[in-house]
Amino acid sequence: MIYMENALTYEDYFKLRESVGWLNFSREQAQKAISNSVYTIIATEQSETVGMGRLIGDGMYYIIADIVVRPDFQNREIGTKIMDMLMTFVTRETPVGGRSSIHKARGTAFFQCSSCHAKQETIPCGTDDIEINAQCTTTGRYFGAALPKNKIHGQKANVKCPYCGELVAGNVIKQEGARQIVFRDVRNAKDPYFQYPLYFQTQYRGKVIWALNREHLRALIDYLSADIRTDLETTDFRFDQLPTFMKTAKNRDKIVKLFTKLWEK
Repeated sequence: MIYMENALTYEDYFKLRESVGWLNFSREQAQKAISNSVYTIIATEQSETVGMGRLIGDGMYYIIADIVVRPDFQNREIGTKIMDMLMTFVTRETPVGGRSSIHKARGTAFFQCSSCHAKQETIPCGTDDIEINAQCTTTGRYFGAALPKNKIHGQKANVKCPYCGELVAGNVIKQEGARQIVFRDVRNAKDPYFQYPLYFQTQYRGKVIWALNREHLRALIDYLSADIRTDLETTDFRFDQLPTFMKTAKNRDKIVKLFTKLWEK
């Protein structure tokens, strides 16, 4: 497997997104996005691009986007290698004494965790758009597109082929039950998608305590600080299965102080 820096093309970008069932953008949008990327990685096998990753940012804040590995090449740690290279780039570009913040693009992954009790997120593939699958009658190539709901009437819709620009009649795909990736558990205080250590974590008496994100951290602080602890009146988190040591009276105040320090980082 060969990994190449800043060699991502529109054609490879389109094919890789298509290979995992993601909707594609117009050529103009995609090419502009690729050109504006801070850093890109592609993985190639026998001159064929089978994986990619992009980094967007301004030198202080970075967003990781479009981590894709072709299905027939998955489970070979290609995605992990791409992530490592993106993270290495950020570390290399951060000046001595400086710091950088890295985020995943929203919609990259969805999860439901039985450890932190965050409920599964369901973000449709374009809330107001309808997916169209079509085959170009000129090039013979299949492609996906999206149109606003108010442009759809019936089970067919005309969409422009991204390869030749011809208008093609495509099939309307229902949006109910939109595609999603579900990660059931956070293990060993690691991100459920990329398997990197969570930012909000520390130790209490040899045990790792952590929060998935800032919202989860705030909810933990509020719950453990409350005089009367009942299940929070929220649809996002449940705390009935928190480890007993976290809810014990003699530990709560100390754990809240540790979580508060994390909040102030």
